[in-house]
Amino acid sequence: MEATTQQRGVREIFGEHHRKLERMFEEVLETLRAGDVREAARQWSALDRELDQHMALEEREMLPQLAASERAAVEQIRAEHAEIRARVAELGAAVDLHRITEAQAKALFDRLRAHAANEDALLYRRADLFRDRGSLLERLLHLGDRRRSAQSPPEQGGA
Repeated sequence: MEATTQQRGVREIFGEHHRKLERMFEEVLETLRAGDVREAARQWSALDRELDQHMALEEREMLPQLAASERAAVEQIRAEHAEIRARVAELGAAVDLHRITEAQAKALFDRLRAHAANEDALLYRRADLFRDRGSLLERLLHLGDRRRSAQSPPEQGGA
């Protein structure tokens, strides 16, 4: 029997989303290794959107709840998010220009892994104590839904 959203907890669900982002990143790396820069650019755009939504949710819903008691941790996470966004934008331009290297992408991937570990230590361990925890979990579970539905082609009617 599958655990309910409430039983699983914020830490577990954010961890799952980090693993999803890692899989997306690994797909980009594999595509770069295969030399398909056009597909890598498409994958990079999807990863960029998903990552931005993830960080925005943390910034909007989680960090304000920690700001009073954990100011230094909140400032550190915000600074890391700014650094990651800048690096993702920089490498996104390199992808678009077909100039990204696997080493550049891997360095960012390693940075994201370190950031995820830091978030787990500073943020997620406390997240299950947040007020409005249930709606946070629901929003996390549906990250990217609006983007996917907006990208879906309209259904064709009749035959």
